[in-house]
Amino acid sequence: MATYRPKLHFTAKKGWINDPNGLVYRDGWYHLFYQHHPRSTLWGPMHWGHAISRDLLRWRHLPVALKPNDQGMAFSGSAVVDVGNTSHLGSGRDPMVLCYTQHGSVEQQGLSWSSDGIFFRPYPGNPILENPGIPDFRDPKVFRVEGETLWRMALAAGDRICFYQSENLRGWEKTGEILRPGTVPSGVLECPDVFPLTAPDGKMYWILLCSISMAPAQGGSRTLYLIGDFSEGQFVADPQLQASIWLDEGADCYAGVTYNQAPGGRRIMMAWQSNWAYADKTPTGPYRGTMCVPRELRLARAKGRLVLAQRPIEELKRCRGPFITFDTLPERERAVALPGECFEITLNSDTPYACRFENDSGDCLAVGLDEDGQYYIDRSRAGQVAFSPHFYPRAVCKRLTEDEDLAMRLIFDTQTVEAFFDGGRQVMSAQVFPKTPFTRVRFTGAAQGTVYQLKG
Repeated sequence: MATYRPKLHFTAKKGWINDPNGLVYRDGWYHLFYQHHPRSTLWGPMHWGHAISRDLLRWRHLPVALKPNDQGMAFSGSAVVDVGNTSHLGSGRDPMVLCYTQHGSVEQQGLSWSSDGIFFRPYPGNPILENPGIPDFRDPKVFRVEGETLWRMALAAGDRICFYQSENLRGWEKTGEILRPGTVPSGVLECPDVFPLTAPDGKMYWILLCSISMAPAQGGSRTLYLIGDFSEGQFVADPQLQASIWLDEGADCYAGVTYNQAPGGRRIMMAWQSNWAYADKTPTGPYRGTMCVPRELRLARAKGRLVLAQRPIEELKRCRGPFITFDTLPERERAVALPGECFEITLNSDTPYACRFENDSGDCLAVGLDEDGQYYIDRSRAGQVAFSPHFYPRAVCKRLTEDEDLAMRLIFDTQTVEAFFDGGRQVMSAQVFPKTPFTRVRFTGAAQGTVYQLKG
């Protein structure tokens, strides 16, 4: 029997997962590849698991796409549909191409391809990008800039992100690099992504996502972003926006990357909802590892500056079932029965507020805005916490904006909580492991909102 398996968040049938890989859309299907050890709930020989979905919520598991070979394990990477078959791989239908890190005695980049998007064969000329003599050289994100015929690649190389270009996906030349932002702790950079978004004033900017693996005392693993420009194969942070910002202020959101070739110009991100500080110790089975709910990204303003805002994909609203509306007064507390283990809460308030999720086992998860203007998730009493000394009890972040109403949208799914504040300008994600399911939520503060059941 599965322990703590979410209903709407992606998990493998069994075994270990971490980074999402190869996010690509083709012919009505969203493809999700992911780092996977199919024979254990611990990290080990990395494969690429594979699943597809019409709506990013209900997934069909497919055969493992990549396996370790004599060139190493299959570490993280990306996927593209090679429109026009620039790679000259196969014939007829444009191939789906996977670019990934071959982790052996050194890290180098490999390529595999498929005509049907299910069964992949390695390119006989691998590696397509050899190691330049450094220990960390991984996680290629391949993409195209609109209007260009060249392919672009962002690649993590220790303390920097390097950029490359190619005409055919098989041969690459370096075009630039950007050093780790000085505003973040030291650590190995991983899982870059580069993509454009349009600001509210109509101007286009480029976003650089980058994950960083740090010591547990520094927060473990986190993902940051920079806003700037990407031109002629080089990312340059905007001088007025050059400070990096954490993508998610909670403990559990890592390796976030976005879909290539998504329809309608949507920029959809998926991330691993865990933390390297304790990922191998979470009390789940026969699987270990969960993906965050897919999120749509946009640019918004907070105190006059641009920030990357996130919101759950629109498709999630189709899962809403019966609901309860509520309102509270500052001097009163309101308790609402929860409609199961998978639910959504939307809330608006004029004052600081708190939501306390409880069960009859004495567990309590607290989410809200305190009197100091800080959003928080407190899981210190939310059930099983002793499995790791690094299972951070509380996450806080100072509110970025004063321009918006105090709005929160919260998604809870068995053992995952994701809180989107102020229209998604700030997000906090966490895992929790209550001893028994939460059955009620207590609201304090002047707030109005709705509790929806979510149907998986």
